[in-house]
Amino acid sequence: MLVDERGCLSREKMCIGRPAFEDALQKGLHFLIWHWQAPCIWPAFADFAQEALNTVVQGDQPEVEVMLRLHKLAAAMTRAGKEIHWPALEKAATQSMPGCALWISALSMYVAKNAGGEQGELMIELGQYAKAFGSASGSGPTRILGSELLLKLASLNFGTGQEFPRIKHACIECQLSSPPHKIVDGMCKLIMPTVLGELARKDKRADVRTAEAAMSEARSLCSSLNVPEDQRVRILGRFDVRLI
Repeated sequence: MLVDERGCLSREKMCIGRPAFEDALQKGLHFLIWHWQAPCIWPAFADFAQEALNTVVQGDQPEVEVMLRLHKLAAAMTRAGKEIHWPALEKAATQSMPGCALWISALSMYVAKNAGGEQGELMIELGQYAKAFGSASGSGPTRILGSELLLKLASLNFGTGQEFPRIKHACIECQLSSPPHKIVDGMCKLIMPTVLGELARKDKRADVRTAEAAMSEARSLCSSLNVPEDQRVRILGRFDVRLI
């Protein structure tokens, strides 16, 4: 508890293990204030500043966070009636210099095919999973997906008109859940990209279709039961991973 015997916030308790917070209380905070017209001159300034601050104090931006950024930029272009130019979006998404900038094209290729429409329902759900289970949660080692896995997932061909996006997202969820002994230099190794091609085999199609339907049904069930958001993310995340 952060309160004293009177039930008031305790400065001493709040500063335990938080030297930066204690320093702020003692010396105050310094603010850099930009002129209100700055975004008029540099339209991307506000988003850039937000992304820079979100490059969390913990280190680097996870790939899923950058994918969410790419989808947000793409959706904005679509709403403005413009054709999506992915190289330009890649440049904007890497202004904050994330570690995945080297394979940003793999991220945009995946997002272009599997975001879940303009609203990005599937990408948002993947982001929630990454925060709850991946390195973005602040617990555990850094977890990197890498270009090979994302390119393989983006290029999976299930046949005309068949995409199975939940299956692809679940593969990422499964990879992000790699146990420590399956992480090499931060790279998740639970699923090797070479085995993902198995999902697209014709003799696996019925299993893939059944798993995709089960994922959709599980989400409908959670909605009908009004499962709280934090529980929903964990329940569905574990369900997806076990199916994969």
